Amino acid sequence: MPETATTDELLQTLGQSDADVYAVMRAVDELARRGELRAVEPLLQLLRRNHDDWISATAASALGKLGDRRAVELLRELVRGPAASVADLPFDLEGSEDPMAAYAAAVVLHEMDDVRFEAVRALGRIGDPAAAEDLQAVLHREEEGPEIRRAAATALESLAGARER
Repeated sequence: MPETATTDELLQTLGQSDADVYAVMRAVDELARRGELRAVEPLLQLLRRNHDDWISATAASALGKLGDRRAVELLRELVRGPAASVADLPFDLEGSEDPMAAYAAAVVLHEMDDVRFEAVRALGRIGDPAAAEDLQAVLHREEEGPEIRRAAATALESLAGARER
């Protein structure tokens, strides 16, 4: 994708099912950088149909940067999802003593939680009070990692600040 891609070209990239992962991520980032609100619906569609955690995390982050309330319900659904666990892995670790398998598991689990982490941050940026209950739940779930809990606390602070204004 050329550096001078038009907004329409960037939006078209989001709709291509055979597009390169990195091309889609670059398009998502550029649309968010431009503040292009026409990207909200295509980003929501991308999140609904995409199974690549990198793209999904990038899309969730972009929705937060765009700050459009149309994204709140889908982001809340992502946040309500369970924390990633070993049972979610696309391979079996049982009985494995291979250190590379353990490393691969850690990487995959981190990527799976990146989507929820970015959804939490996006909800804080958008500032819709409807997200407070979901963010509180993340904050108090024992199985959540420290990064996502900190992100939930920060998002809740942002919501409180928005209510005070």
